[in-house]
Amino acid sequence: MKDYFFILEYGQWLILVLSILALYLVSSVQHKTRLKGYLMTALSRFSGAIIFLFVDLFAFVIANLIQTYIAIRGYFQNKKAVEGSSKNSEAIAGETMICLKVDVPKEMHEIDDELKAIYHGKDSVCIWVFKTREKRNRFMEETAGMNKELREKHFADHYDL
Repeated sequence: MKDYFFILEYGQWLILVLSILALYLVSSVQHKTRLKGYLMTALSRFSGAIIFLFVDLFAFVIANLIQTYIAIRGYFQNKKAVEGSSKNSEAIAGETMICLKVDVPKEMHEIDDELKAIYHGKDSVCIWVFKTREKRNRFMEETAGMNKELREKHFADHYDL
């Protein structure tokens, strides 16, 4: 056991550093950085399992192996999700303009663009029209990150129909 004491004594600090780095990377909004975080999490959890194996803490070994599996699974699911989305996502990620050719009703042309909030989903485009620019801007901030159904409910609950 004394032969392993050096590994246990200093290995725990290495695992701590790896774990903190993994959390930092996983919390990134950049997809590639987040993927590296999943791999770093798997590495740190697997290392933790090995350390716990040396001291016969088998419940912690199992817990760390489960976390390793979850991290690797998260890596592949996130990698697949982005690869499965639009092949042009890298090109669209920056500032750009996308125009879709459609027949827009004349009534929509007559409404000031500053009064419209426009969102789209897979199968629809929604345009919310407001009485003032301030209400439109408030709606945009309040509904940031919401899906279509939540935006519709928020609009119905907080704005005049």
